[in-house]
Amino acid sequence: METRECLLCLRIPLESVRISVEALLPNVDDAIIDHVSERAAKLIASAYEKDKIALCGKKPSGLMGAAIYLSGIMEKGVKISQGLVAREDGKRLKAGKRED
Repeated sequence: METRECLLCLRIPLESVRISVEALLPNVDDAIIDHVSERAAKLIASAYEKDKIALCGKKPSGLMGAAIYLSGIMEKGVKISQGLVAREDGKRLKAGKRED
């Protein structure tokens, strides 16, 4: 499965997912950030392929935040919480683009 683009209706590029992961996990090694980003992209792509209609109309930043959270808790040594993702959502996770 190709992970360069998450197959959401808005086509969120992997680099945008990576930027969001960096915002959520600022003190984490680059290799871990890459791994979490790729896993999140695969989760979104897999969910989209299984049920495209279920994801239509959903907030892209919310879907991306959920995928990043799941990917983060699957990764050893990564400390991430739903609260952290919720605080960042709406503030910085705008379809993968960071806003300061």
